[in-house]
Amino acid sequence: MYSQIAANKRRSLVIIGGFLVLIGIIAWFLSRYLGDNNNTFYIILGCAALYALISYHSASRMALAVNGAKEITKKDDPRLWRIIENLSITDGLPMPSPGFLSLTIHHQMPLLPALAPIKP
Repeated sequence: MYSQIAANKRRSLVIIGGFLVLIGIIAWFLSRYLGDNNNTFYIILGCAALYALISYHSASRMALAVNGAKEITKKDDPRLWRIIENLSITDGLPMPSPGFLSLTIHHQMPLLPALAPIKP
């Protein structure tokens, strides 16, 4: 489990590094095109690094917020809480903050229109 977490962190850092290299190349060409003395390059690269840092540390919170996830407490669902607690104790992992996503379907549209019921 811990080796998978470490591998995911390494992959994330490689992706972020690739992003910064790509933005750096674009910024370098842009600074040469504008005739700056590297000011544009450093400003763009600094903004990209700040963006990557913020994204790395808050991506999970942003994804949960966008999908409307709500954190639950032991009072809300004691059975779910005990299951998660037992799993984390069994695997020797820290207790996560459990939450749930509302799976409300706003627009019910059949995936295959040909199989949709025909209205009389």
